[in-house]
Amino acid sequence: FDAHQLVSVINENCNEVKLENKSQLLSILELITMASEKVVQREVARLVNAEEKYVCSLDAKSIVKAQKELKENPKERQAIVDQLRKWIMEQPHFKCSTGKGDKCFTKVMEI
Repeated sequence: FDAHQLVSVINENCNEVKLENKSQLLSILELITMASEKVVQREVARLVNAEEKYVCSLDAKSIVKAQKELKENPKERQAIVDQLRKWIMEQPHFKCSTGKGDKCFTKVMEI
C-alpha cells in the first residue's frame, strides 16, 4: 500500500468512525508516510551520491569467508558495484542519482 491507497481504504472502511477522529487519523497517516518517504529518499541519495570508493572494512576472517561462501573476488568488486548502481538507477521507484562513490553498497556487500 502507498499513502493514497491507505487513505482510500480508511475512507471506505471507517464510516463508523467520528469525522474528527477520522480526519485526525488521515492526517497522522499522511505525516508518517511523507516522513518515511523523505527519510528513504534522503538516505538513498546520501548513500548513492557518496564520492568515496568502496573500501572493504572486513577483518581477514570475514574476507576469507566471503571469498569461500559468496565467491567474492576483490578484483571484480568495482564492476559489481557499478552494475548495482546501474540497476538502482533503472528502478523507477528509486528517486535518486548515482555518484561515483560506493558507500551505498558497503552494507550490502558486507552483510
